[in-house]
Amino acid sequence: YDIKHMDPALHKKATGKSNRLILNNVGMVPRQKKVWLRVPLIPGFNDSEENLAKLSKLGREIGAEKVSLLPYHKLAEEKYKQMGRQYTLAGLKPPSQEHLQQIQKFVASFGLPVTIGS
Repeated sequence: YDIKHMDPALHKKATGKSNRLILNNVGMVPRQKKVWLRVPLIPGFNDSEENLAKLSKLGREIGAEKVSLLPYHKLAEEKYKQMGRQYTLAGLKPPSQEHLQQIQKFVASFGLPVTIGS
């Protein structure tokens, strides 16, 4: 499951849709099934300790096999430019390796296996 933000209002503001269905669905997966949570990390949007703690608690509750931290990158910026669309994250810098490792350690402190980039 891709979890962009745990807060329904912030998720809707960023994506145009609520995350309620996603969170309901992930909560209904039987415990014996393997579940991976994928988190596209957007600096200043969903990388706060509060949001990551909520995500980690969800992962622990459902017995997630793995949490994948997917660091923000600038690859879409050029695609948007070519399509003549405004890229709302223009100028945003990808997280540093040090920051990613801090986030990985924080999420892992909830007893979850965490990878960066996969």
